[in-house]
Amino acid sequence: MKLEGLILDDSDIIQETKTDRGSGQQTQIGKLNLITTNPTATIEVKISPELWNNGEGGKHFKQFIGKRTHFDVEYKTFSFGNDEGRHVSLTGFHLFSFQNLNRVKITAVPHIIICLVVVFGLIGFCVYWRFR
Repeated sequence: MKLEGLILDDSDIIQETKTDRGSGQQTQIGKLNLITTNPTATIEVKISPELWNNGEGGKHFKQFIGKRTHFDVEYKTFSFGNDEGRHVSLTGFHLFSFQNLNRVKITAVPHIIICLVVVFGLIGFCVYWRFR
């Protein structure tokens, strides 16, 4: 689901370290506190270790502070039995992709340059044939 949200400040971008119970391996994940509208709410969106990328994702999200931004999230429900034999149920929003402003800017520039070269080349060709 596409969701429009607002990150108010740095404190809404949170990094946590999780320990895998089986292997003991530690991974870094992220969380965002987003303000949504229609209806107005503050929701917590969890970010996987792959998207968080050892904190690099957090640096990326800082460019969205104070700007309404579209996020691709899904609402997940997990349930399992823990080591003590108790039933555990978890629910929440999870980010599965996000826009990369730097990639958009970089890939758009070559296309614009190519179009300008073609247009000016055609203009030059027409002027050449007109006045030869």
